[in-house]
Formats: sequence, C-alpha cells, structure tokens
Amino acid sequence: MRKLMVVDDEEIIRNVVRDIVIMYCDDVVVETAGSGEEAIEKLRGGRFDLVFLDMKMKTSDGLDTYRSMVEINPEQKVFIVTGYLDEERNKQAVREGACGTIYKPFKVDHITDIIEKYAPRCSSAGKA
Repeated sequence: MRKLMVVDDEEIIRNVVRDIVIMYCDDVVVETAGSGEEAIEKLRGGRFDLVFLDMKMKTSDGLDTYRSMVEINPEQKVFIVTGYLDEERNKQAVREGACGTIYKPFKVDHITDIIEKYAPRCSSAGKA
C-alpha cells in the first residue's frame, strides 16, 4: 500500500485532496494533518511515500515544517501546496529538495499525476 499525508490548516482542502486520492488512486492510504506540528508527529510514527504540504498555515510555517520533515527522513518526498503564485518560501523549499509546487485551485489530474510520478506503486513506505 502507498501511504500519503495531506497537511493543510483548512479542513476542506485536506478532505478534497484525500477524497481525490481515494477515488482516483488504487492502493493508497491517506492520512491528514491540520498543522505542521501534527504532521511532524505523524512522520515520526511512520514513513510516507509522499506528503502534500501547505506552505501557509495559521499556526505553522510550511518551510520550517518541510525542513523538520527532512531532518526526520532525508528521503521524504514533499510536494508544496500553495495559493500564492510568486512566493519565495515555495521556491526555497524546492531549492532545498521539495519535489515541486502545486497551486490552488488544482485539478484532479494534477494530484493524481503527482502521486503516480512521486509515489509509484512499487514503493516500500511503511516498512521498517
């Protein structure tokens, strides 16, 4: 099973991405987190094939959260989610190794294409 996490302080965004994944991607388990702190705790508890991470959250900074994630798992694949087209922090995360940026509002095929490219079916996330 592929394992993904969606991190966003807006519940509706978390639910939309989760529902897209469940409806259109086979063999995927989705966890959600409403803050960077919650996401870090979940990452400490297990591995994820891919994380969709909101850059601007009310209580968490996406770039700091990204940096904490790669401290825990240097191989962690993270895709930045943002509503801001020209955000320096998004660019910085990509320079530091994030897989890329997806802009809100996004289309279903953007999410599914990213999953198929960055979390292929042969993944071994969740194994010790």
